[in-house]
Amino acid sequence: MKDFEVVKTYIIGLLTQITKEAFNIISIILLHCSTVPTLLALITGVIDKTPSVDVFVLIFAGLFVMMLRSVAHKEIFSTLVNCTGFFIQLVLMALVVFK
Repeated sequence: MKDFEVVKTYIIGLLTQITKEAFNIISIILLHCSTVPTLLALITGVIDKTPSVDVFVLIFAGLFVMMLRSVAHKEIFSTLVNCTGFFIQLVLMALVVFK
């Protein structure tokens, strides 16, 4: 019966870690996706008024803090997802500026 408790504790700990990392990745992706519709609408010409800068600054500040956290905790996948999101955002913003 003691072996069952050890296995149960291990599986619960593993699932907790996986869930924590999954929620971290999902939150990074959702924050990056929150600015994409506005940038795509600006690129395609659907809207011509740019949103307030404070929204973008707050989103990017939060993402930057999440990036620092993932680097400090040596979470390679979170760092990779965040860097990829920053690159895509940079490309979209360059398309808006240089259109």
